[in-house]
Amino acid sequence: MLVHADALRAFGVTLSEEKPLQKAVDTLAVAGLVLAVAESLTRGVLRDLIVSLHEWGVARNEILRLRLAEPEDVDEIINKKTNRRA
Repeated sequence: MLVHADALRAFGVTLSEEKPLQKAVDTLAVAGLVLAVAESLTRGVLRDLIVSLHEWGVARNEILRLRLAEPEDVDEIINKKTNRRA
């Protein structure tokens, strides 16, 4: 994900590498919470993020591991994007 840090800024996502001083919080849970808030403020942010990740070559299983949405919702977003191209 750090490779695409600049592009992710367009979605309001800022990535950085830090060494925690205390026990690490589940990074995916925190990212999911931040993205949920962003989605509530700007409709379509999660959809656009999923489409971008897919276009950047991030595998479906890796997108699912981010827990941005339910698996069936991720599949629907990816399939709609793919069908629009055809």
